[in-house]
Amino acid sequence: MKMHEPLSINMFTTSVDAGKSTTGINGLFAFSQSLIDCLLRLKPNEKDKKELISYCENEYKGNRVELDNLREFENSYTSDMALWWYTRESFFYKTLNAALRKQNIHMIFLYRSFIADIYRQLQHYQLQRSIRVYRSQLMSIDELDYLKQNIGQFVSVNSFLSTSKQRLIADFYIGDKTQQINLQRVLFVIDANPKVISAKPFADISTFSHFADESEVLFMLGSIFHLNSAYQDGDKVWIIGMSLCGDDEHNLKEVLTDMKKQNGTGETSLRALGKLLWTMGKLDLAEQYYNRLLEEISPNDPSLRRSLYKLLHEDNLVLTWPERLSIAFQTSNGINYLHQLPEPLLHRDIKSLNFLIERAYEGYTVKVCDFGLARTRNETTRQSKSDSTLTCTLPWTAPEILRLERHTDKSDIYSLGVVFWELATYEIPYYEYPDDVIRASVLAGDRLKIPESTPSVFRELIKKCWAQNPNDRPNSSDLVEIIEKPIQVRVIPKIPVNARWTQNGVTVAGGNEKSNAINRLWSPEGLFIDDDQTMIIADSSNHRIIQWKMDDTSGKIVAGGHCNGNQLHQLYYPTDVLTDKETDSIIICDWGNGRVVRWSCRSGTTQGEILVDNIKCWGLAIDDQRYLYVSDTSKHEVRRYRIGDKNGTLVAGGNGQGDGLNQLNWPTYLFVDQQQTIYVSDNNNHRVMKWNEGAKEGIVVAGGQGKGNALTQLSYPRGLFVDMLGTLYVADSWNHRVIRWPKAATQGTVILGGNGEGRGPNQFNSLRGLSFDRHGNLYIVEFGNHRVQRFSIE
Repeated sequence: MKMHEPLSINMFTTSVDAGKSTTGINGLFAFSQSLIDCLLRLKPNEKDKKELISYCENEYKGNRVELDNLREFENSYTSDMALWWYTRESFFYKTLNAALRKQNIHMIFLYRSFIADIYRQLQHYQLQRSIRVYRSQLMSIDELDYLKQNIGQFVSVNSFLSTSKQRLIADFYIGDKTQQINLQRVLFVIDANPKVISAKPFADISTFSHFADESEVLFMLGSIFHLNSAYQDGDKVWIIGMSLCGDDEHNLKEVLTDMKKQNGTGETSLRALGKLLWTMGKLDLAEQYYNRLLEEISPNDPSLRRSLYKLLHEDNLVLTWPERLSIAFQTSNGINYLHQLPEPLLHRDIKSLNFLIERAYEGYTVKVCDFGLARTRNETTRQSKSDSTLTCTLPWTAPEILRLERHTDKSDIYSLGVVFWELATYEIPYYEYPDDVIRASVLAGDRLKIPESTPSVFRELIKKCWAQNPNDRPNSSDLVEIIEKPIQVRVIPKIPVNARWTQNGVTVAGGNEKSNAINRLWSPEGLFIDDDQTMIIADSSNHRIIQWKMDDTSGKIVAGGHCNGNQLHQLYYPTDVLTDKETDSIIICDWGNGRVVRWSCRSGTTQGEILVDNIKCWGLAIDDQRYLYVSDTSKHEVRRYRIGDKNGTLVAGGNGQGDGLNQLNWPTYLFVDQQQTIYVSDNNNHRVMKWNEGAKEGIVVAGGQGKGNALTQLSYPRGLFVDMLGTLYVADSWNHRVIRWPKAATQGTVILGGNGEGRGPNQFNSLRGLSFDRHGNLYIVEFGNHRVQRFSIE
């Protein structure tokens, strides 16, 4: 029994405010149980075992004793020796227990076959009678208080729990009770009844243990206990009473039943593991296992091909909005191809079952299939209106077909609208509705509810496809054009890991002395690159937004430019800008006026409209669902807004000015990826923070080591960008350099600048905005040199 090792636990509380959030107390409890269940049913393979061996070889390099143990393990391990190896003082116990305590998911993944072997041995030798066992533990005051505050609740242990049948042995490990130490001495007294357990076995492993004289009883990883009592005895040892719980415990039954329903039964897969990790917000790990899955499956494997119906309603595949829009675009394109043939073909049975989805390296490829009911337009026209045979599938069927009218191309469009609704909701249309109710509802013009979270352009598109009058529906060509537009809202290039850029930049905007002439800039700040490489620049000290097309020698004022002021036709030191293609407008951080404003790009626009006021806004970002993100340098926070919402939702910081993980200090520029993960330039903390969706604390992903010019440091970071591989690019302002931080890196690499402050083509002066175009060319705003430079990717 290793009493000095921390006891890693998750709590399940029945209090009304515990919630079911995936990051809350009960969410973490459910996740730990789901992860164990998923990994135990995930089939092992030799590749994973070799990776584990390789890891241990590197971990114990130079340690002859452990390397000999490793060779012995590699050559002689069998499943019936799992408990012996686990109790032996060797690399096996050390690395496995460390992974379990620290919740190192990938190491647990690599160890899963050996965990399963221990599980099967415990199950085979399960104790058949009730027993009381003991475990001694050293705990901090905080750890002990946490247990004391949760008496009456449930606790799951994140590792195998080693106990002894003999209290004397447990007392021995507590040590000299008269000796003063900083930790609290704790003795767990555990009652275990084999009749209440179902999934987590426990067994007396004395006959298998490397230490047979300890009378050891081992409880399975993830065992759940009820906290019964806590008191301090005369020797100042805290006695914690616990009892083993089963899955049918009243308060646990719902959460464990939900877990089993979501995880399913039988052998699981890397896809299921990825989905679980995605649900928990561990997006990097989810991506890692999805990529691992693709590496292991042959490109011709039929498991890579699924109907859209199966992916959405059976596999419950998590799709980002760009992926959903891409699928919608491809389905529309396929139907448009049929409709535009010399002799147009009507599909006549469009539904999610009839679109084949194939996983590609990036995204998905869609193919239209099942043409069993397809007819040419002429054949359809020749059909009798009195034909009473309804051949389509009812939930996807247009109202005119229910009225037994002839099928037209607009009838196909209606069916596509239902498929789009499935993409928006992940629900089966009219699920469990009787046919007569579906028929009456569709004929009456009633439609399924579209979620508010659906991007407005897609929501309106569904409504147009569902129009009662076929003539009010778009044709397939219009559909392709409408969907293509939001797909191109954001350009996030996938830049190669080893990408390089020319070291001498080309000035593409400004570059002369500061001035308010339209061929010059004055202390520019933010920058947005449109998909046609047009630059939109926050020309801050000129109190204007200027549009600069590629290769032009001067720009065009598109907002402000009437001196600084607070009228609707004026701006006062704008700091950031982006375009909103859906409304054909630009959104501006009007920092000096403490407001976010929108200006239409339509000809003749002379003033903006206020979207958010009373905010010291600095940076802007917009996600694929058209949520607007705004940093506030006064409140040291980032808020997310639905367009038109004045209040917003706090998503980062908001706990006062400071350098804690739940705090920010003068947040400036922002980036939001396709999973709604927020990256914040935490300017005065000299770091970049990453805040996952719903997180209460951020993660330092660059800097955070104080102001400085080492590769582990930043100095007033400003513009930032994250590519499709998760690599972070930062405008390291006062270090006059652009630095790249690969995902999970502990230090960055200088890719541009770093040659001192200056005006040369390979020098910078106080960097601000940073962005890429769709080709991977990099654009930098220089506050001190009043210019924008482009660095071409090599």
